[in-house]
Amino acid sequence: MKINIVGQGLAGSILGYMLKEYYHCQVHVFNNEKLSTSSAVAAGIYNPITGKRMAKTWFADTIFPFMFQFYSSIESKFNIKILHQTPVFKPFADVAEQNFWMGKSVEDNYKNDIEIVQNLEVVAQNIDKNFGGMIIKNSGRLDINLFLEIIKSYFIHQNCYFITEKLPHFDDNEIVIYCEGAYAATNPLWSWLPWQCNKGEIIDIALDASPMNFIINSAVFMMPISNDRYRVGATYHQDDLTAQPSQKGIEELKNKLESFLIKPYQIKSVQSGIRPAVQGRRPFLGQHPTQKNTYIFNGFGSKAVSMAPYFANHFAQYLLHNQPLLPDVQLNRTVQW
Repeated sequence: MKINIVGQGLAGSILGYMLKEYYHCQVHVFNNEKLSTSSAVAAGIYNPITGKRMAKTWFADTIFPFMFQFYSSIESKFNIKILHQTPVFKPFADVAEQNFWMGKSVEDNYKNDIEIVQNLEVVAQNIDKNFGGMIIKNSGRLDINLFLEIIKSYFIHQNCYFITEKLPHFDDNEIVIYCEGAYAATNPLWSWLPWQCNKGEIIDIALDASPMNFIINSAVFMMPISNDRYRVGATYHQDDLTAQPSQKGIEELKNKLESFLIKPYQIKSVQSGIRPAVQGRRPFLGQHPTQKNTYIFNGFGSKAVSMAPYFANHFAQYLLHNQPLLPDVQLNRTVQW
């Protein structure tokens, strides 16, 4: 059985690699390299406690161990470093937030992931927060561009990578899995799903300050990428889905950054991408309702780094061994047919 993967962003790369390397399937990967993808510009942050309400990520205790195992295996196989474990420091805005998280820190669901700290000297030298904060463990970043480059080279070496702007005709006995990111929202095969795609912009800055080996999570994140360079983001805009960064987005990032950063900085670059976000913030996995050889593996939004490895294996078990998909990721959870 031939399995065709459409798209070589993070989701398509992980699924294609897993089907080829773990399950020894005949895989072909089709990629339009002229299209911009959110994977190529994503910060790559993984973090078990996220969102405006700083809640524990759905399914975190299951997906995070699998994520660490998967990326570590990639590092060992290809002799590279792609996973950079870096704690997140979340400064408290006031005493009420401090008290709230001190209580949360002893709960079973949080005690292994967070540590309350009164002050971090190197952080205090750079940001304007006086109420302490918490360190979120099991966090860091994936070097997505290096990962995508290595997996692309793997596919090329396996003679299964094809650059194309137009897909070939697939026979009825071939499986086709769409991993197109936000482009699925305009693909007639999948546009009926409840997409909530949004634009994310990030800026890279140079900062003349003592190096901080933490990802700061305040009004925006500030992530170290080298000794004096940091990546700052991100915006979430649904009203502008153009490919280019907007001045509105840049100003928003600057204003939010300057709400806590007390050191001068220089903007070195600006990037943007469209996230394939969905209603309910659960990915879409499964079979098209009428075209039975056609599937989708998509909708991971900003959490593809942590979610995609586990759910690629989950999807492979469903596709190859008829194992049921979790109800939360099935296509008919929001649309009935």
